[in-house]
Amino acid sequence: MNVIKIFEEHEEIKHLGLKLRALKTADKNVDLLIKINDEKVFVQEKYEVRPNQVLEIRQQSEMYSNEIFLLAANYITPNAKKLLREYKINYMDSGGNVMLKLDNGLIFVEGKYVKSPSEQYKNRAFTKVGAKLIFMLLRNPKDVNLNYRSLSEISRCSLGSVSKIIDHLKEDKFIIKLPNDKMKLVQKEKLMNKWIEVLSNQLLPSMLIGRYNFFANTNWDELKLKEKIGFKWGGEVAASILTNNLRPQKFTIYTLKKSNEIIKSLKLVPNSKGKITIYKEFWYDEMKNETVHPLLVYAELMASNDSRNIEIAKEVKNRFLENDV
Repeated sequence: MNVIKIFEEHEEIKHLGLKLRALKTADKNVDLLIKINDEKVFVQEKYEVRPNQVLEIRQQSEMYSNEIFLLAANYITPNAKKLLREYKINYMDSGGNVMLKLDNGLIFVEGKYVKSPSEQYKNRAFTKVGAKLIFMLLRNPKDVNLNYRSLSEISRCSLGSVSKIIDHLKEDKFIIKLPNDKMKLVQKEKLMNKWIEVLSNQLLPSMLIGRYNFFANTNWDELKLKEKIGFKWGGEVAASILTNNLRPQKFTIYTLKKSNEIIKSLKLVPNSKGKITIYKEFWYDEMKNETVHPLLVYAELMASNDSRNIEIAKEVKNRFLENDV
């Protein structure tokens, strides 16, 4: 990514007449040092930035609290941008969206469309169907050695889809063949980040059953899902149960039951803007836990665009996923 070129060719910025040039730097904590007019800007370059990376970027930016720090990336997710703005971290993407606070003023441009990596490269693995199978593989990486029929049953994907998804994961080097002819799931962190994007943008919207509100002044814990068969908490409530370190503001439930059964069993009130979002359970699971798997909890929190949730997501990952993902 050529930061100076983007500034020079930017329709909304070039009329400012900025004087730009690259400087030599021995600072190994950044990738580039540029000068804009008379101000030095320390630039960290990344290919793609997601919310889970922002806390680390924030720590890096704090090293330049008395300087001007700029994050430059080919693609920055909308939620990551919101967090960067919240933390007052300057950024620029390849499309020309930029927030840069200089001593002599603020440059802010937003709304330019940039294709995400998943849009730039389409394959069967990163679709709403592929997300179901990837969820199962991230939960149990050894399942990559199951036959396709078994993978089809546990992921609720068709046999034909499983074959194509596995082939594409192999092409992308997420699945490799070992000398003993066994398969291994690798690059799990990268795969998980791609999966979270597809989960939030494609799979969950397709699994939406409806939105509801609590009846009268009922609190979430009064629903007592633990005592009811066929319901599991996700999102903030699940994180609260797992960590005891979050007060839920939004409520997510997963189930295989129909809307009329949900209303009758949980005594909820349908409301298109309700605080309770209920999704169809999209995996095969014999476990009768009160919450969904921590991997799904982590994914929901990371996609929530809430800095507190993202901090708790890190805790969920460290406590429940570190050995797996």
